[in-house]
Amino acid sequence: MACAMQRIPERILEKAIKGMLPKGRLGHRLFTHLKVFKGTKHPHGAQQAVGITSRINQKFNGASAATQ
Repeated sequence: MACAMQRIPERILEKAIKGMLPKGRLGHRLFTHLKVFKGTKHPHGAQQAVGITSRINQKFNGASAATQ
């Protein structure tokens, strides 16, 4: 899994999201519209990409500090 994370990190996220979608035609149609890009660079200039990793880390670190 570590080597897959380095080569194709977007595939891990795609598989996780696909598992959450409904099975059948609707889930397949929703999955075909999903676009995952590695990093914050993407071909959609009008949208402001945000890295979510730092926000997730802040949320978990903040929650653990608040409970202690």
